[in-house]
Amino acid sequence: MRKFDTFLLCICCAIFFTGCTNQPELPESSVNMVILAGKHNNSKNININLDDKINDIYSRLGNIGVIVIDGVPTVAREEGSDKALGMLSKNEMDESRKNFSISYPYWEKHILNENCSKLKDAINKLEPDNDEVDIIAAFHEAESVFTEMSIYSPENSPQKEVIIYDTGLSTTGVINFTENNYLNMNDEDMNMVVNTLKNDKDLPDLNNVKISWYGIGEVSEPQKSLSNQHIDNLKKFWRKILEASGANNVEFINLSSSSDAYKEKPKVSTIPIIIIDNDYEEIYFTRGTSEYKNDKETAETINRILKKIKKNPGLTWYILGCTAGETEDNGIYDSSLSKKRALKIMDSLAENGVTKDNIKLGALGAENPWHVSDIVDGKMDDTKAGYNRKAIVFSNKNDYYNKYQDIIISSLFA
Repeated sequence: MRKFDTFLLCICCAIFFTGCTNQPELPESSVNMVILAGKHNNSKNININLDDKINDIYSRLGNIGVIVIDGVPTVAREEGSDKALGMLSKNEMDESRKNFSISYPYWEKHILNENCSKLKDAINKLEPDNDEVDIIAAFHEAESVFTEMSIYSPENSPQKEVIIYDTGLSTTGVINFTENNYLNMNDEDMNMVVNTLKNDKDLPDLNNVKISWYGIGEVSEPQKSLSNQHIDNLKKFWRKILEASGANNVEFINLSSSSDAYKEKPKVSTIPIIIIDNDYEEIYFTRGTSEYKNDKETAETINRILKKIKKNPGLTWYILGCTAGETEDNGIYDSSLSKKRALKIMDSLAENGVTKDNIKLGALGAENPWHVSDIVDGKMDDTKAGYNRKAIVFSNKNDYYNKYQDIIISSLFA
């Protein structure tokens, strides 16, 4: 009888500690995540559900930090405490791993679920404290949070991810849309801004960080709505900044947004919306070739061109290939290179169903109104030359067509 009691006790203990399930192994890799919460005036209430993401991070024994985006972004703290919201201390991380190893059902119920519920409730109650929006400063705060998390992480280099939900319209700090017309900048000007940030050491360190950005361009009154072109430029602008900061994957995610705006928050200045009629697209190529320089950016630009052609079927569209200075192709000027670049874009459009009926191709070479002087002291300046290795696309309704009609027509070859 005693043997039977002992056997029964062992069975009960097994049931208690395993929950009648197989005990999972500790996760092979963890992920640390920082949430940048933009809940301020001029922005819409984005319908973003972070429940599954928070669950996933804690399930993989990762850590989470939260930063409120305002004029002076700071790490969110637990109410009545200096403890960072969502972030587990080293002792808590060690205790979590210990309980995970002993009894997953106990860990899931008393640690995972409780931490997730606590964080979700707190995020819903977050409020900005300061006027304006400083997005670069928010990313710098994220950099600091990742550094702090690395002390608590059992791994030397856990994966890192930032989830941000914000309009993207920064109104103070080193990137201030109220003072600069970033929404209408061309690639060259955007690159100059990024280089200035880099030279002034204003870029955050986001090396190998994955960025998921929700709600970019989703504004509410009194901020005037952004056009699709403005939103595309906004995404391009921030992508350049984030990739220059070391981010290895930048994704912009469109979600349905509530018509409700955040009200009665600290003041946020409105951005002047300027419509530019001279709208044209630029696609860049590698030196001496007709190969796209950046496949991701090119795909976005091609999609914009496709939308414009579809929206304006009666217009004539011009694809004009350009080249850098005379030393681009190993010292030999190749007059056919600009033709190949124009044809490359036509091929990309044709793959998406566009016919040549309303498309005209031209080869401008290095002699064109958009050319930037790229020969310095008899040598090519590769940075400036990079701006000239491109093709430009616009319609016959564009002001540039009227202004440079003779040059454009003389360049046509198809």
